[in-house]
Order: sequence, then structure tokens, then C-alpha cells
Amino acid sequence: MLPGYLTSDEAAAHLGITRRTLYVLAERSNGFPEPQRIGRTLLWSQDGLDTWRADHPARRKTCPQQTETSNTEQKNSH
Repeated sequence: MLPGYLTSDEAAAHLGITRRTLYVLAERSNGFPEPQRIGRTLLWSQDGLDTWRADHPARRKTCPQQTETSNTEQKNSH
């Protein structure tokens, strides 16, 4: 492919999201970089994706068990 550009699969992996989420962000999110179309292939600027990610940090997933354990530990420490 072109240097500095990623396929949809590569772009999704680069951002740590699914390919479907990549397409949803491109469709609905203001400021999300638009892909370039080469034939039927969508190519995403890696610099554009990196800039967007810097402005929109990944959300951290918390495990419910960790939250419960933290709450229990806090109650027991008082």
C-alpha cells in the first residue's frame, strides 16, 4: 500500500477498535479523519489517526470484579 496509509483492518488494529467501529466513527464522529478511496480500498492516514487518537484517548474498560474488590477494600480499611 501507500507509505503512511493503513487499510481498514490495519487502521482498526492501530486504534485498538473493531473495523465496524472504525466505519461508525468515520460516519458519525466530527473530526475523525476521512479515508482516501483507491479503487474499492479505503486507506486511512496514519498521521490523521494518530492526531485524532491524541485528542480522543481510548476509554479504559473496568472489570466489575475489580470495582467490587476496590469498594470492599475501601470499606474494610475504614
